[in-house]
Amino acid sequence: VYLSIDYASISNATNTATAFQLKVAIAMILVASVVIFLLCRSITKPIEKMSKAARKMCNLDFATHCPENRNDEIGELGKSLNVLSDKLEETISDLKQANNELQRDIRKKEEIESMRKDFISNVSHELKTPLAGIRLLSDSILQTENMDGSTVREFVGDIEHESERLTRITETLLRLTRLDSNITD
Repeated sequence: VYLSIDYASISNATNTATAFQLKVAIAMILVASVVIFLLCRSITKPIEKMSKAARKMCNLDFATHCPENRNDEIGELGKSLNVLSDKLEETISDLKQANNELQRDIRKKEEIESMRKDFISNVSHELKTPLAGIRLLSDSILQTENMDGSTVREFVGDIEHESERLTRITETLLRLTRLDSNITD
């Protein structure tokens, strides 16, 4: 049995099949390219958003949040970045509050230190005044040879008055010191 087929019709059928296969291959490549592009875009777009949000977080802008509407690793990463952002915002807020309190404490301590310096200056002056009086009166008694008894008694009374004044100042100072040590303990 011999089969006789026209070579031209086989060649024509082969060319048609080849052209069809080429067109189908090109169409498949185009469809695959579009599908791959869309898949890649669906992965990269959330990552770009997260990257943008992370840059804002680096600039201490914690109002921006990452998209978390996915149920895959990218969604989990978004949720983690959002939690990190919230915790950083809370921590920075706490640090600012602590810093403000610390600055207030420093100002109070500076005011207290200034008050202490003023107090020491005032106490020093208050102590010098009666001491100078006592010294002047005692020097007058010692340097005057024939001082009458009534003048000596008057000077000794003044010395006693100034020493009582010194005693009151010293007792007040001791009370203040005790109060201060009770406050700081």
